[in-house]
Amino acid sequence: MAEESKNKRQTPEKRPKMLLHTFYGMAFSSEFFKRYWRIVLCVVFVSILHITNRYLCITRIQIVNELESKSKAMSSRALAAKGEYLASTREKSMRQLVDSLNLNLEVSKSPNIVLKYDAKGQN
Repeated sequence: MAEESKNKRQTPEKRPKMLLHTFYGMAFSSEFFKRYWRIVLCVVFVSILHITNRYLCITRIQIVNELESKSKAMSSRALAAKGEYLASTREKSMRQLVDSLNLNLEVSKSPNIVLKYDAKGQN
């Protein structure tokens, strides 16, 4: 019975010491670093590699997004230029056809006028 009372007394004493060591910054003593310096060094090295890899991935994703937006802008400009080119070639071919048939038609210099028919106004 005396042994049981000693065991009960020892467990409460250990916990406050661990808390005090933690609060006073003695949880990781110099002995800990002397014993496990290789492991600590490996953990620090792996942490630095992880941070570096994450930073590189984020910057490369940003570069890819910028290049995709530039690509979309260039493709839309290319479509617009293609449309203008096709319109000018159609107009040129129509002029050549009209000239070859001697119809004496010319291109209007004023814009087209749109006429609207209103059935209610006629009554």
